[in-house]
Amino acid sequence: MHRKFATFFVFLGVVSLLSSCHSSVKPKIVIGSKFFTEQVILAELLAQHIEDRTGIPVERKTNLGGTLLVQKAMQSGGLDLYVEYTGTALTAVLNESPGTDNSTAIYNRVKQAYAQRLLWSFAETMLDASICVASPTLFPWRPSGA
Repeated sequence: MHRKFATFFVFLGVVSLLSSCHSSVKPKIVIGSKFFTEQVILAELLAQHIEDRTGIPVERKTNLGGTLLVQKAMQSGGLDLYVEYTGTALTAVLNESPGTDNSTAIYNRVKQAYAQRLLWSFAETMLDASICVASPTLFPWRPSGA
């Protein structure tokens, strides 16, 4: 559990660092969600946390639709962040089977595949089996192994 908190706060620290970069355009983060209550709540919690910790304004685009619609919004640049579930990322987005892998192995597979195939980063959230997906426009650099 402590690892999840640490990973999540490192992720938010990066967001804070990006917010301190000087630019003529005021930064803004766009957070999306799927069309069910838990997703809307997770997006709102994430948005409020980022705004409170960084001062970066967050635009909320909730109730967008299912997984594939949110993925298309990410791919088109319409979203910077959203919360996904590790199992859904593996089966619906990456079209892979979990096989006999345990949850840690599945998490690592998804993390590596997202970095290699989609060029997106993500961090574990404070909730089990969920990840925070970030677009390359929010994090234009890719740490090795991410």
